[in-house]
Amino acid sequence: MISRQVQVLTVTLLLGYYMDVVPTPVFTLCLGVWLGSMSSLLKAGVRLLFNLVFSPMENYQLQHVLLNLEESPSTWMNWGYWKDCKSFKEASQNLALKLGRDCNLEKGDKVLDVGFGCGDQDILWFNSFGPLEINGMNASHIQVQSAKALVRRHHLENKIHLDYGLAPSLPYKAKTFNKVLSLDSAYHFSTRESFFREAHRVLEPNGLLGLADIIFDVNASCGGGIFEAYKKKMVAWFISKLLGVPPENFYSKEEYTALVEKSGFSVKQAEILPNDFVWGGFVNWIRKYRRSQELYSIKGINQFEQAASLMNRLASQDIIKFVVVVAEK
Repeated sequence: MISRQVQVLTVTLLLGYYMDVVPTPVFTLCLGVWLGSMSSLLKAGVRLLFNLVFSPMENYQLQHVLLNLEESPSTWMNWGYWKDCKSFKEASQNLALKLGRDCNLEKGDKVLDVGFGCGDQDILWFNSFGPLEINGMNASHIQVQSAKALVRRHHLENKIHLDYGLAPSLPYKAKTFNKVLSLDSAYHFSTRESFFREAHRVLEPNGLLGLADIIFDVNASCGGGIFEAYKKKMVAWFISKLLGVPPENFYSKEEYTALVEKSGFSVKQAEILPNDFVWGGFVNWIRKYRRSQELYSIKGINQFEQAASLMNRLASQDIIKFVVVVAEK
């Protein structure tokens, strides 16, 4: 049993790390102490700490290609919507199609895709709902190159224009688009609230903002007293830090929708997806996939599995939630 004094000291050091005055090795020790009485999170948390803090995942590069070996060529990377899906590509497409349907994508739409990854969803949206006029921006040069090559292979250079850019700033004139979409990306933006305001600026009147997004609710109610609550909050902060989520993007579903409306939108939909259809489905799939592809010692695959396992546990405690939001200007 950890003494109250050790817990208080650990909190102090963790806050020091959060403020960038405590080095990573000390943070590692503190996390281990904190997780000591959280057996359900210990294994995933410690593994992810060493795999990601000391050898960080390249969040915006091409490591996700390892997830697409079943069905080539494909470069999908989102957590997926695992309802009636058996493969990663199918689940990724399912999430993209859900966002497209919920936003009423239709022929002639002028779409801005913010955080397009390698562009797979833009080809899918064009073929499923189009023809569309799609512009996009993404924060990785190598992903942009991959996406442009994909567009060329489909001979859609005149319809789909994908370029490098850093959200939340959107380098477009006011009232340029009638749909702004962000598929499994907006939680990375610094800040997401600034992105909401920029999306409102570039949308035409009655235009739609569509987001498939993650809520990091660090204020979620927790049982077991104040220290149990702080443990869960620190783990939530830990995983989001490693995944490149600014702490400013931590808030509840209610706060999320309030910020969207504060930015000038009317929220039409804010649907929490069941965890079994997001991280639960991803975890079940990747364990089978790793065995079937004999990827036991591939570092990137192990990192994806460990990250998903930890997020699955956090989701089961309502600390994180996957949400699909549609709002009208």
